[in-house]
Amino acid sequence: METTHRRPNGRLAACDPCRARKVSCDHREPVCTRCFKKNIGSRCNYSGGHSAIKRVSREPSSQLSDGLITASSVAEPPPLPPLLPPLQLPLPVELDLATQSSVSPPPVVGLPTPRPSARLGHTSVLEETQSSLLLLGGSAGSPDDVDYNPDTPNQPAVPFQELPYMIRQMCLVVLRGLPGQRDAQMAYLDGTVEPRGWTYIAVDRIVRNLRRMFAASRHLGEAAALEALARMLCDNTARPFQDDYPDCKAWIEAFCSANSLRWESIALLWAHMERASDMFDALNKTLLVRSANNTSVEAARINLGYCIRLVQHFSNPSVLLLDMIRRLATLHSLVDGELSMSSWDTGASSIAFMTFLGTQTTEEDEAATYTPTFYSEYKRRIAVHVFTRDKLGVAFTGRPPFISHRYFSAPMPLDIADEDLLDPTRLQRAAKSLDANGWNTAGRLYASTAIRARFMISMIRDELIEATLGKASLNVDYLLDLRSRQCSLADQFPDGLRLCASDLASPDVPPNVAYMKAFTHLEHLQNIFFAERLLQRCNYVGNGELLIVSVTMVSLTLHFWMNQDRFSMQTMRRNFEWIVLSYGAPGAGVLCQELLYPTFRGNHPLDVKVTRSSIIQQLSVLIGFFDWVRDAAPNATLCRDCSAIIQRVLDYTLNMAAAGGAGLGANGAAAVPELLDWGVFDQPDFSFELMDTFDWLR
Repeated sequence: METTHRRPNGRLAACDPCRARKVSCDHREPVCTRCFKKNIGSRCNYSGGHSAIKRVSREPSSQLSDGLITASSVAEPPPLPPLLPPLQLPLPVELDLATQSSVSPPPVVGLPTPRPSARLGHTSVLEETQSSLLLLGGSAGSPDDVDYNPDTPNQPAVPFQELPYMIRQMCLVVLRGLPGQRDAQMAYLDGTVEPRGWTYIAVDRIVRNLRRMFAASRHLGEAAALEALARMLCDNTARPFQDDYPDCKAWIEAFCSANSLRWESIALLWAHMERASDMFDALNKTLLVRSANNTSVEAARINLGYCIRLVQHFSNPSVLLLDMIRRLATLHSLVDGELSMSSWDTGASSIAFMTFLGTQTTEEDEAATYTPTFYSEYKRRIAVHVFTRDKLGVAFTGRPPFISHRYFSAPMPLDIADEDLLDPTRLQRAAKSLDANGWNTAGRLYASTAIRARFMISMIRDELIEATLGKASLNVDYLLDLRSRQCSLADQFPDGLRLCASDLASPDVPPNVAYMKAFTHLEHLQNIFFAERLLQRCNYVGNGELLIVSVTMVSLTLHFWMNQDRFSMQTMRRNFEWIVLSYGAPGAGVLCQELLYPTFRGNHPLDVKVTRSSIIQQLSVLIGFFDWVRDAAPNATLCRDCSAIIQRVLDYTLNMAAAGGAGLGANGAAAVPELLDWGVFDQPDFSFELMDTFDWLR
């Protein structure tokens, strides 16, 4: 071990990454153990001492590490063997270094106890032992840490022709679909790039580098040129990503430069073309569009799936691969529907990759001294995206979730605009302008604003899911608390996200803003709907809150369909089918029950606008929404069945009223609703429960 990296007080200096994170460092050369394990060997510098060795091709230390203050101004005794790694843990007051002899052993009682690992892995105890050894001044080096090179691939390069046949064919199929190729499935829109986020900058650089590569290899012929490019992509994919990146530029360089293109880079092109991202980003224009011979999302789904399989063949999981799997799940949902096995399987894979990478958790020391960077915010967004999508799928299918809120501790991303994440200076300025809860104070609606709000809703929804699908008996007080927390949750949202009645029709509110406000409010209402349903199951006698929230859900759902000219973007309208099934259909079930078994007369006591007539009108319009869904849609059969059931209920209700109330009870309810003529539907069963909100269909 080198002994020249010492602080002014004589102690060994930690490397810059360990100093920045305030963790122990074993001072190994050329790369310490922590940096080796995290694949950030290129950043393992020792700039903390006066005589640090100069290294070749090392990146400068981060601003965070440069800003650390040492205790060099305090008088110290002659150099002693280090009792504690520098800048890790405060010296206990029991220790007085000025009175200790250089030959006396350090008192054990004063040594701080390392924080127990939260992990249950088979190496967690050994890692705690290693930390204790470091605290006692020992060496925790491993024989495997010799001659580590972070740029070394995970596996030796294999000639392209020696790769498995299916791997080679997948490579060539994906490359033939790129812009400018013979079987191109996408076209690039040349022009000025608007920096709406890192994706747009990355896609622009990837496409331009691919163009130059294809042009430079044209003399080789099509087959040889594609194989040469595929070989380069495979070799680069075998190189692991770093554990961290100081800024967006470094992140882009990792997979977008001419020498670093990977299969993840190609995967991003297919996902970007179909706007498979978060709902807010999907409303922006793309740099890639479908070519003339590509008329569906199927091409992107297949090629994105191929890219993911290639990455898994050559490399270990990464955050970027997790992002691509998340985007593939979106495409599966668009093509096959949320109930399909493909959508469910990909959603499960995204959870598996997230937990494998550990992005669903955070360390306590990181949360206490968090300084946002592009990469840290990116990881937070991906983790929150995956968790939120899991809860949306559970609410739609009624299947158990893949991950519980009890095992998810990743903090929310900060409410920072995508454009501000691109520049470190703007990022720090934006972070300082946030309020105490992490919301932006400019009143703007960013993608991160919606991401945070939907995640907060999903956390409460997961508790509702646990109460619904779990084995424990339901507790009314707990359900009332969940309902109260959800009702007050909307008050925590910034003003830019709260839905006002005037937002739906006001020309001053952009369509994308109105769309996100309405969609977020629907998710908020759905949680209240679930809570009311659970309370009803516990025989809790309310004041008709379930009916009111159902009317509101159906009314807001119909707003999307009745204002198609306002929400005319293809990325908005492709969600209409899912919206009407997720929010319109469960609410319609409660309204149909109200028609068959009335609970009030005249105007509803909680809302005078709710009458029997208004319920019939809403259901009549909702039938039109269900019938609007095209026959080729993945959930078209469910929409037709819902439409037919509601139509039968309306026919029965109106025909009985026209017959002078024959067959009605004293309170106006249908005396024998079981005798309702369902036509072809004999005890209809939709084979899914939607969190038990469709039992009215049975």
